Amino acid sequence: MQTAHMKHGIVAYFDILGYKTFACVESDEDILRNARLVSERLLEIRKRISERFAEYAPLFIRDLEWCILSDTILVWFEIPKREFEVEVVYWHMFLRVCNDLLQVMFNDRVPLRAGESEGGFSVEDHCFIGRPIMQCEHWANQTEWSGCILTKRARTKLEALCSTPGADDDRKLMEQVCVNYPVPWKEAASAAQ
Repeated sequence: MQTAHMKHGIVAYFDILGYKTFACVESDEDILRNARLVSERLLEIRKRISERFAEYAPLFIRDLEWCILSDTILVWFEIPKREFEVEVVYWHMFLRVCNDLLQVMFNDRVPLRAGESEGGFSVEDHCFIGRPIMQCEHWANQTEWSGCILTKRARTKLEALCSTPGADDDRKLMEQVCVNYPVPWKEAASAAQ
């Protein structure tokens, strides 16, 4: 029996838009065609993204972890406590990976919506537990778009990292990957805002 391990870091939850329609096919040829597309596009995505970053961020990519389960892609990076002073660099790399993931999948005609957060969580095999993951899933599923939303927790953390004295370069890094955008909400979510 495996023992659960706590992780502390950044996490993103991606959901494939329209997956139920894609997966709800009946004929043998449709099932096999869609299974082949899943194998080519979804199951190979970690390798494809890793290749894009391998040259200039090999250590980051090596420690980036993934879990793919049906229409869900969970990506996380555990931030070593001893490296707090470079935490903003990890955030920048993580956000760039997530941005590339959205772009590559969109270009493959597999649009994603996502949420990103930070904090403590546990992932073992295909089981994941923790408030940051559940917040990512909740907020991603409230949107009506192909894009990524930062949870309040993640936004607060990034603002704190980028507002310290001497953080001008950090702020510029984050402006490369984070854009304020009026998020299109599902009706129930917009009423709750």
